Amino acid sequence: MMRLRPLLPQAKDILNEVIPAPQVNHDMKLLTRRRRQLVNERSMVTDRMYGNVQSIAPGLIELTGSISNKWFLNFLTSKSSFDQLMRMHSRSVQKIKGVGKVYFELIRRWQKSAILSTDVVIW
Repeated sequence: MMRLRPLLPQAKDILNEVIPAPQVNHDMKLLTRRRRQLVNERSMVTDRMYGNVQSIAPGLIELTGSISNKWFLNFLTSKSSFDQLMRMHSRSVQKIKGVGKVYFELIRRWQKSAILSTDVVIW
């Protein structure tokens, strides 16, 4: 320490004062970490759902560009089983929020040619 004493005047000119980061930086760091966690969770759930739907009802996912489209999720959750989705009446399909003419026609075509797998077990 004694040997460094003559260098202290030079060090004062070179060194910068360390100022603690504002609270907003800390808050943003926490929020961005939480957002990343939520995005990862959503990806995992979407991937799992994609695999399950594809294995039970091949061709159903081709109705939409993304399995997380709101109209598609509304359609999937409108009945408690894929059998019921296959047999759903036209009026019931048209009442589903977000299903317009284009998606209605896609659903009707799927219903006519739908084949459900019976040997799939979902955990």
